[in-house]
Amino acid sequence: MDASGKVAVVTGGGRGIGRAIALKLAGAGADVAILYRKRPEPAAEVKAEIEKMGRRGEAYQCDVSDQNRVHEVFAEIKEKFKRIDILVNNAGLASWGNFIHDTTFLEWDKIMKANIYGPYNCIREVLPLMREQKGGYIISLSSVITQVTPPTGGPYAVAKAGVEALTKVVANEELGNNIRVNAIAPGLVETEMGRKLVGVEDMKTMYPNMPFGRVCQPEDIANMVLYLVSEEGSYIQGQVIHINGGGKLF
Repeated sequence: MDASGKVAVVTGGGRGIGRAIALKLAGAGADVAILYRKRPEPAAEVKAEIEKMGRRGEAYQCDVSDQNRVHEVFAEIKEKFKRIDILVNNAGLASWGNFIHDTTFLEWDKIMKANIYGPYNCIREVLPLMREQKGGYIISLSSVITQVTPPTGGPYAVAKAGVEALTKVVANEELGNNIRVNAIAPGLVETEMGRKLVGVEDMKTMYPNMPFGRVCQPEDIANMVLYLVSEEGSYIQGQVIHINGGGKLF
């Protein structure tokens, strides 16, 4: 699978799933701009790894819930790279532990801004350019939580359900512009966020109870992203692809 000549933007690209996606795309020939919210050091490390592969890499500080900052950063990316072929909306925040009745407005607002406003802001920035280019790829990260809707996971479940609806609407709207739009819904993934969600320091202790004897890895998600932006995945549109090993929860 090949991404040569493409320019990708990966939000939340400094760590975890976003890091794996950025490196997978660079390894397949893409130049990659990564966005990070708070921690510049991991983002700088990813940028350096991209450049070691002989690809162009850049890292930008950007809270994707901030519409003005998103506009500034995407303007910089367009100026530097001249085009954007791939947008991966990976950045997000999880919320866990309170029933809806006990969820504060501030918590609800924070989760919605990160997980719904973030992808919306970024999609609005890339669509005019992708239309001009007569093609592009938009992939947003959802979650298995939209299927299991567990108690105390309300804000995150609602936000990710919104991501899936946004994906399907934009896919229908942009079909005639040759813009492929899909979502990926992972189960539990072995990342820093994943460990916090389940409250364990070493996920290997969970392996015996997981499908195929392991927890989903960031690379599993990155492999699907590469497939969706390659010629092999070119007939997939408006889909939410679940990557959970067939497990009911994770």
